[in-house]
Amino acid sequence: TLSAINPRIIYAEASAYGLKGPDAGGPGYDVLAQAFSGIMQSEGIMRRGVPRMIRTTPFVDFATGYAIVQSVCAALYYREKSGRGQKIETSLLANAMTTLSGHLARIPGHPTKPQRWYDEDLPMLQEAGLSYNELNGLYYQARWFPSAMLIYYRPYLTKAGLIAVACLSDPLRKRMADCVGFEDRRFQPGYDLEEPESVEFADDLLVRVEELIVEKTSEDWLRLFHGAGVPAMPVQFVEGLLDNEQAQANDLVIEQDHHAAGKMQLVGPNANFSDTPLDAVLPSPALGQHTAEILGEAGYSGDEITALLESGAALG
Repeated sequence: TLSAINPRIIYAEASAYGLKGPDAGGPGYDVLAQAFSGIMQSEGIMRRGVPRMIRTTPFVDFATGYAIVQSVCAALYYREKSGRGQKIETSLLANAMTTLSGHLARIPGHPTKPQRWYDEDLPMLQEAGLSYNELNGLYYQARWFPSAMLIYYRPYLTKAGLIAVACLSDPLRKRMADCVGFEDRRFQPGYDLEEPESVEFADDLLVRVEELIVEKTSEDWLRLFHGAGVPAMPVQFVEGLLDNEQAQANDLVIEQDHHAAGKMQLVGPNANFSDTPLDAVLPSPALGQHTAEILGEAGYSGDEITALLESGAALG
């Protein structure tokens, strides 16, 4: 192995589904990882009769990239201490499951309602020939999210635009209720959000809160919420971020001169280092731009490099 030649080498390998098991060697694409892991289905967004993929960004790909970086950094630290490198293995599946870790936990003998539906109801429903749309609807009934929880953690339509609120503790929820001007029974002693009476109340309250919030603009609500310490932000379009004052103030927008496109605005480094600042001064290279340089570092002579390029064996 390579470690026999150089015991300090660190080798990172990312596969689609891992190097063992029946799907080892399978095709590795973000959309396939979303499908295989259940992420695509769990979003519950249907389009033309099938689940819609998360398409704004290939987040499983990105999560896997971050995992590689973190793992290599840890291996570098271990090598600094021990003098030895090691092999690192990760996969799209591993990182998709990591992002789902809040849902992928179960206690033997105590299945959740969605797990019982999956184990007991789904096989019979599939055998009965229900369509995917019908199965998806029943699955979401099993995964019921009470309105009492949705009131305080969701986007809302306003008189002009949309905002999102994120109140995950009762003190924050109470601040929001006071700001908007509604009474919620959840703050009463002995409240049980799963009781039928509580469910009906929360369903009605959710509609009422929507009616109240749509009476003011996003700007008005953000001013009120921020003044009261209620976590809230506007819902924005991706295309506006490069001109966003907050993003620019934190050096998240940079300019580069691209060899083909000319001057471009791009996303800058996502971390700032106090002693070793990051400067993304060079754009991504053109295809084959550094071929000759790399071949030279590998020990090829100028004539050999020229011959490789002219024959088409190398691109540059």
